[in-house]
Amino acid sequence: GLWRLKKKYKRDRVNWKRIIFFYILFGFLLYRGALFLFTTDYLSLQKVKIDGFKVLTPSYIVEISGLKAGTNLLLINTKKIKENLLSDPWIKSAIIKKRFPHGLYIYIEERIPFCIVTDEKKGVVLSSDCIALTQNIKPFYFLRKIFWKKIDFSSIFIGKPIENKQLCDSIYIIKLFDQKFPGYLKGIEIKNGVYIKIYIKGNLTVIVGSKEDIKKREKFILLKKILERRPKGLRVLDLRYKKGIIGK
Repeated sequence: GLWRLKKKYKRDRVNWKRIIFFYILFGFLLYRGALFLFTTDYLSLQKVKIDGFKVLTPSYIVEISGLKAGTNLLLINTKKIKENLLSDPWIKSAIIKKRFPHGLYIYIEERIPFCIVTDEKKGVVLSSDCIALTQNIKPFYFLRKIFWKKIDFSSIFIGKPIENKQLCDSIYIIKLFDQKFPGYLKGIEIKNGVYIKIYIKGNLTVIVGSKEDIKKREKFILLKKILERRPKGLRVLDLRYKKGIIGK
């Protein structure tokens, strides 16, 4: 009976040497497999497909992304690439996807150059969401211009949202007139950083303190009626008053 108990004990006892051996073997194979995956040329970056660009070039996008040819796809940090791309003021959003075994796909949404704010000597290109894009305004001579003689360019930082309310309101007004009154808007000017003058065809000027003056439904309907009828002799419409519009 004692012999049988000893034999059963040996049979049921955990063989730690065998378990440790298998753990070591598994760890070694795992290490060798990971080493192969992270160093093999089979997963090296060879192709980058880029979509969505209009202003920027594919070579520039690859450059600012920080990508390097031959980098193992498993070692590429798509989150870091996205951060690099979004640091450029022209790029509004970005999607990055790995395409094994050799490719990477990048889709970007660019900010569209919308207008130029200028003091007639220098200027800054702005997007429709009031982001400063570039101080090189020459290639964008065809854009609408917001004139502001006393603008402080040192307060405008490329890639950052504009904090000046009159300037952002002017962008809203341009979009509103282009949508609701196509062909009417001739120009826009910020006066003394306090109010906005909107120049309309037919030598008519509309004055607002902010976009709120033109967002009010009653005033907008009244303004629309006036612009459609165009009374003779009317030169100025002042929308800064709470109870209506003053015409001169």
